[in-house]
Amino acid sequence: MDEHQFTQIHKHTDVKLTLGWLAVLIAVGTAGYSYKVGFEDSKGVAAAGVVAYFLLSGIQLAYAYYFEGAKIYTGKRKSLSKRIETEVIRISTRSLPSSSSPPLPPRYLLNLSYRRSANKNKSLIRRARQLVEASYGELVDSQGGVEEEKIRDWIGVMIANVVGGSAEDLNPNQEGASSTSMSPAREKS
Repeated sequence: MDEHQFTQIHKHTDVKLTLGWLAVLIAVGTAGYSYKVGFEDSKGVAAAGVVAYFLLSGIQLAYAYYFEGAKIYTGKRKSLSKRIETEVIRISTRSLPSSSSPPLPPRYLLNLSYRRSANKNKSLIRRARQLVEASYGELVDSQGGVEEEKIRDWIGVMIANVVGGSAEDLNPNQEGASSTSMSPAREKS
């Protein structure tokens, strides 16, 4: 995303790292206390440490599932064009299993959403979203390795389409998406 000058937002990673490190520090503190005073005298503290560790790990898992979800990238950039404009781009993914009717191989779905606003996000200038899918066979080479350059070019074209305006623009009160494919379009039933 560097070539598009978006700065990655690390909020989800920061929250998960904070919860994970806090859980580990509690476990280390509990183990150290149990080592220093003995196991019999520290059973209550050890039990509380185990409960706190699992509670924090559970919160971390719930955060990843409910808040982060399938997002793999969130980026932001600001520009000055008579006013300060903020652009936010989010990329999320999911796998679509193969189907027998009609016969389709497993596919990779990429969802890219874009928002351009001004006045500290009070004035929406543009919002767009693009859904693109490709079969896994299009993303790997004959030895099973990932075609990084091909994927990078594919995502770069998507970003250029969404930012430049060739993806479907969304009215702030309308939901919708444009769908293209890395391969020729297929009819869906």
